[in-house]
Amino acid sequence: SDTTAQDKIDALLDQAFDAYEQGRTAQAVAAFEAVLALDPQDFDALNTLGVLALQKRDWPAAIALLERAVASDPEAGMARTNLGLTYMEAGQPGQALPHFDKAAALEPSADTLARKAAAQQALQQWAAAADSFARVVALQPQNVEAHVGRGTALLHDHRPAEALACYDQALALQPRHVAALDRKSTRLNSSHITISY
Repeated sequence: SDTTAQDKIDALLDQAFDAYEQGRTAQAVAAFEAVLALDPQDFDALNTLGVLALQKRDWPAAIALLERAVASDPEAGMARTNLGLTYMEAGQPGQALPHFDKAAALEPSADTLARKAAAQQALQQWAAAADSFARVVALQPQNVEAHVGRGTALLHDHRPAEALACYDQALALQPRHVAALDRKSTRLNSSHITISY
């Protein structure tokens, strides 16, 4: 019966997550695969196996599993974020961006928006990346990396005054931030302006 099958799946998922949390990866994988044998669309099994493949840097397996997880639950921001991360790690930011877009629409967290901005930067979508980093800064004003990322995107978008303001904000938060100091110095030197720190 359906109840018996679901009970078996639930028990296997419990075993799989217990093994996963205890670092017994091989046992976790075996239990998740047993779940998929009973229900090939089980979101938890697909997503977790995809993450495990991502951790092993097995991009094709991770992509295949996470694509199935997204198909199983298109509104799961977590799976979309995991799939986007996998595509980024595999050097495919163009494939990553739509998943980060959807994840950011579902769960507009600073982390998701920062990942979206990184994909936009990789695709040289400078204005869009600057906007995404601005949303990160709005959520996390103390996020130094978001200020630096926004500055870099603005600089590439030919908006140097705004970029310098971002670097200044980053340096106000972390006065010895190497990337902010370097980019600010490079930008100012190219403008024939001298500055002291």
